[in-house]
Amino acid sequence: MATSIKLPLGSSHAIKLFGDEKLDYDFVKTASKRCLESLPTNFSDDLFNDSELAAFSDHYAIPKPELTLVISMLKALWKQVVFHALKKDAFAAELARLNFTEAKIEALGTIWAENGEETLKRLRNISHSGTPRLNGVNWFIGIERATSYTSAKRDLRALLRLDTSDGDKFQKLGYEELVKLHYQLQTVQDKMDSLIK
Repeated sequence: MATSIKLPLGSSHAIKLFGDEKLDYDFVKTASKRCLESLPTNFSDDLFNDSELAAFSDHYAIPKPELTLVISMLKALWKQVVFHALKKDAFAAELARLNFTEAKIEALGTIWAENGEETLKRLRNISHSGTPRLNGVNWFIGIERATSYTSAKRDLRALLRLDTSDGDKFQKLGYEELVKLHYQLQTVQDKMDSLIK
């Protein structure tokens, strides 16, 4: 089944404004890159601050409300393009179906070709479960020794440092927990070995 991009109500007017030759490639590229970089958030009103919008409005001689409408339409467009991971030809066909001008179809296609793969890769690496992503593990093993306040101990302890997307997390493990972790890791390793044989 063919992918169909659905833009919000009022987008036909935004597409017509976007097709204006006054909005050159520099604007299209700047606005599109901001949209792509802001994903996966849904908000378009924080892509440009008031002074940036005022500067665009003066430079392109287009009122701020109309520029805001164009930027909102672009945000919705890029969100769907990324969601469907559209190929360049399919993207061009969708833009033509939505009545984008030939010049803007070419500009948006070029921007997608330059930034699409990087954007998709970045979004694939974002955890949506609320659980931080694990980037790496460092570990230390030590034996607790006697002090002048405690009797002699020979307890084996491990300290795991988990490098996550939320920063470093530390976890202490005793001997029994280390043995259990060892067996769990051995089970995972055995399953991995059986998959690649």
